[in-house]
Amino acid sequence: MRCRAYFAVSKHCVDAVGDMAKFGSAFAKAKERERAGQVLDLDALRLEYGLTTEEGDELKRCLFRIQRDFSDWSLAPERELACDEQMQPVNVNDKRAFLSGRPDVIAFHLTHTNIAQVVDEKSGRQEQLDEFQLLAYVALVFANFPQVDMVDAQFDYVRLGFSTGRKDKDGKPLPYSRLEFESKFWPRIAGAIREAKKRRKEFTVGIQCARCAPWACPAFFQFRQMLQQPGAPVAMLEPNAPAAAKAALVIDWLPKLKVWKAALDELEAVVKSIGEQMDVELGDNLYYGNKPTLQTKFAGDKTLPFFLKLLSPEQLGEVIGPFSKSTVAEVVKTAFPKLKGKYQEIVDQLKQLNAINTVERSKVSVYNRGEGESES
Repeated sequence: MRCRAYFAVSKHCVDAVGDMAKFGSAFAKAKERERAGQVLDLDALRLEYGLTTEEGDELKRCLFRIQRDFSDWSLAPERELACDEQMQPVNVNDKRAFLSGRPDVIAFHLTHTNIAQVVDEKSGRQEQLDEFQLLAYVALVFANFPQVDMVDAQFDYVRLGFSTGRKDKDGKPLPYSRLEFESKFWPRIAGAIREAKKRRKEFTVGIQCARCAPWACPAFFQFRQMLQQPGAPVAMLEPNAPAAAKAALVIDWLPKLKVWKAALDELEAVVKSIGEQMDVELGDNLYYGNKPTLQTKFAGDKTLPFFLKLLSPEQLGEVIGPFSKSTVAEVVKTAFPKLKGKYQEIVDQLKQLNAINTVERSKVSVYNRGEGESES
């Protein structure tokens, strides 16, 4: 259900997002101790999980953003559950285990003992992409607690400060009944799990990677190996490979490429943020960092009337886009196809009309120190 391969492309990525994972673990431990009625020493907890002072302050805020009252509920001491394909309880280590999971909270109402609630607390900064995890937790509660015939399931987004779950047309919580769940939801869940098990080898890579803590993942080692041998995927195919082999390669590697692209985009953003803060010497007089550049801006209200004198509206409409150096060059080439040197003459005329403004901006890039650069 949850793959921890995301961002596991380099040691730096693993270290960076490992901090996020530590925050989530610290929050989970704090809530567990709080529900057990234990004295909560947040400073000691911060040191225990290696959080910064800022993360410790954020942890304190998260603990109070969403408060649940369990005074009328009893909490299940064991929350690591599993069931077989017939939605019958089994041990998590049993080979018949078809679905397993560990909700953060399972609670039973003290008066209406047939009613339970399951809560999963999210310490991240984004919402889930689908409802599958909550539905899986509902299935595990129904499977393992036969006295329960109604379950309310919620995600608590402690950083974002709100909860989500199934609601009726009036916006009120809508619990799942056992009859409804077994007839409507479980067949869909079981089908999805069976399909996933067909395709899975050592691990599953998919859209869920984008919301998962990226450490301690079996896929990490294979990713590292592939990075060391970048030609390996190509070498899997012979030059005259049959269509079936090509299709198998696409099915196997397409989801992994999506994960890698997301990881590389994130890594690129981290590198760029460093470049915004400082210049990094790359050797051979090359640097990476914020480089002042000159950007040319054309005022449309002055440039367009000038261009209409050169071309008809129909001709102008074929070549014009955002006013930039390239569009100006295209207009000049259309108006004077055989005359050289006209471009600079037109630019000079636009300058006299105050239609051109040159502004300096910063751009993170690799550059030769001492060289200037202009862009449009």
